[in-house]
Amino acid sequence: MSVQSTIKFQLTKGRKPANWQVPIKNQMFENKSGSLKRIQYIPGVDSIFIDEYEGQQKPEQVWMKRGMLFVNKANKPLLQIMRNHRLNNVEWEEVSIDKEAKKELDKYQLTEEALKHINVKEDIDAKAIALALGQEVSTATPDTVRATLKRIAFNNPSLILDEISKGNYKSKYVAALAMLRDVVTVNPSATGVSWSGPQGKTIVTVARGQRPLDVLADFLSSNTDEARITLQTIGEKTKRSYHRAEPVTGEDKINDIIEESNPQDSLQLETVDPVSSIPPVSSIPPVSSIPPVEPFYKSPAQEEIETVREEYKLAHQGDDVPVNKKNDIDWMKKKIALTQ
Repeated sequence: MSVQSTIKFQLTKGRKPANWQVPIKNQMFENKSGSLKRIQYIPGVDSIFIDEYEGQQKPEQVWMKRGMLFVNKANKPLLQIMRNHRLNNVEWEEVSIDKEAKKELDKYQLTEEALKHINVKEDIDAKAIALALGQEVSTATPDTVRATLKRIAFNNPSLILDEISKGNYKSKYVAALAMLRDVVTVNPSATGVSWSGPQGKTIVTVARGQRPLDVLADFLSSNTDEARITLQTIGEKTKRSYHRAEPVTGEDKINDIIEESNPQDSLQLETVDPVSSIPPVSSIPPVSSIPPVEPFYKSPAQEEIETVREEYKLAHQGDDVPVNKKNDIDWMKKKIALTQ
């Protein structure tokens, strides 16, 4: 019997018992007139209805072996039973080349969609995604993390897509990234998550058996004022934690200064009209009235401030001291000490 001349039926859910009997006895199908009649299967007999058979041959049982049954396309009665049985597409399903190809294509499409979400440039972002998906990869190498995500995408893409579609996924990702970027930290006893630093304030407490990342994510997705402020702060601190691969524009610098400033020290940027801001000619003093330039002299205190500014810049990978802190030598020294 060639494969092309047969129809394949297989048990659902991948089951493969040695033998599995198709229940036929006492089953009732509708006949051509719409009446329910008992059925039976007798090889070589065209009708499956008991009251339409007048011979002496006994009905046969039908068994699926290793979870499969191959039926010749010419065996109309058995095909009728398998296709019209109440357990069709419940306990077993018909397999066809097109149907298998469609299932395979659907899986490929899910895999491609899952890959779009995990193919990120930064290794630390890949690890944050894995942690948000519930994978314990905190100490794993970048290659192991990416291999884990790829394996899931190819073997079970729905796991990625289902998690990403949940309402708290973004909060989990933000929480994971904040932990990896050392914006927040879990205390040694895993009973709380706090802001990083010597005197970091506790953000959330964690009960025994709870996952700190999940607790922080639940808080961030709580849609409260406190959660929104915490999210904004995490976003600002996380953005500053990235190492920039290219020069920062003046606009970026201004934004960084504003973010690092205290509310009472915030810079008030005003829009200046370049034409109206030019003073009239009459107000410009003549050259003779401009006092001579005195020799430039730096006091020891000024020299120390400039030295500490340079040390701050080196310690913070090229970032200048915030404008409102340029003369605060104690503040700069504390910030330098935190990076050592």
